[in-house]
Amino acid sequence: MGGRRASARTFALLLCLAALCCSARVSGQNVVSGLGRTEPVGPPVAVADEVAQRLVAHWPAFAPVGSELGRELAQRLEGEARALLDAWPLAPLVVELGISGEWAAFTRPEDTVLTLSWAYPYLQETTRKRVRALLAEQVKLLADASARYRVDQGSRREPYRLPGYVIARSKGRSDPQSPYALYCAWAYTCYVEPGARAEVWRAVRPRAERACEASFSFDPKQPDAAQVLNGYIAGLLGAARLARACGEESMARAATARLRELLQLRANFEKDNTVLVVSMRGAVGGAHAAKVSRYLDLVPELGLALRDLVPQAAEENVRTLERRFPVWYFAWGERLIGGENYINPPHFARAVFCAQAMVSRRSGEELARRLDVPWCVGDLWHMQKLALTLWALGGYRWT
Repeated sequence: MGGRRASARTFALLLCLAALCCSARVSGQNVVSGLGRTEPVGPPVAVADEVAQRLVAHWPAFAPVGSELGRELAQRLEGEARALLDAWPLAPLVVELGISGEWAAFTRPEDTVLTLSWAYPYLQETTRKRVRALLAEQVKLLADASARYRVDQGSRREPYRLPGYVIARSKGRSDPQSPYALYCAWAYTCYVEPGARAEVWRAVRPRAERACEASFSFDPKQPDAAQVLNGYIAGLLGAARLARACGEESMARAATARLRELLQLRANFEKDNTVLVVSMRGAVGGAHAAKVSRYLDLVPELGLALRDLVPQAAEENVRTLERRFPVWYFAWGERLIGGENYINPPHFARAVFCAQAMVSRRSGEELARRLDVPWCVGDLWHMQKLALTLWALGGYRWT
């Protein structure tokens, strides 16, 4: 027995020595990110003006679904919306990732506005009335690009007691800046309060002007680059629609022209870059945090554009994520991306789910099997997933 143990120790030492002497770099190690290709493949994709114009002219038609599964999911969405309304105001959800420290979800008012706007068509009238009252106040915050919910104010979302020092450490952490809120403002006027369109447009118009005029530099090596680009595309869609509805055709044309430019950037990025998991900023600890940036702040119109412009690359990227991370959809799931953490960040499941629904157009039944449970009271991304699943069950209808 002793001889076998000695031989095993000797073999292990030899393996360690070989690894130290080997000059080849092993990808991944204990950090699951950074894998993929970044070289261009084939000629660049050109996006015609008509593509951007069609995206501006059509949007998802969320409507009740009559099937048994549709009714069940609508009831679940109703329950989640009521729980949020009962607990409001809610503080952001602070998640302890592990070595990366804390990360706060649901800090942006735009996420609240978009989630409840998508949910609105599926809710009962008594709940709709309460949603209208809440969103009438929240939509005002979208005029300020720096507006964020404070992690130390409001009812706690966490299903456990959070120490005060952890809350204090999480202050000031948020998602990267983009005009994504313009899309959320438009969604509010589309699905909830069409009569508020002119008032909302007056409030957010300065942000729309900046989105149309500001220079935009896209560096795919930056961790937040794809999410920011998604946010700009969504924001320009919202700006073009609000401007046109309010009679400002020149602003609508300017937003649509800029939209075409950024769609071209995004389509070529999807085709040429397969680094699906990248480093994440915003966590307290910094190191080892990761995310699927390319599918964060994704909206259905952008998913449709990727599906049409680069269908093979778009579908393969989604399937690669599914192959690498087969249990991606678990709430509070054991860490699959990043480094030495306990759990996945909550935006991981949201990113993959949105890619399945918006890019791959999976069936409502398949999406329903990937819903899992909410992370907390007022889980906005779980509510978004419910709304998208209902949209899929209804056949992905567009206006």
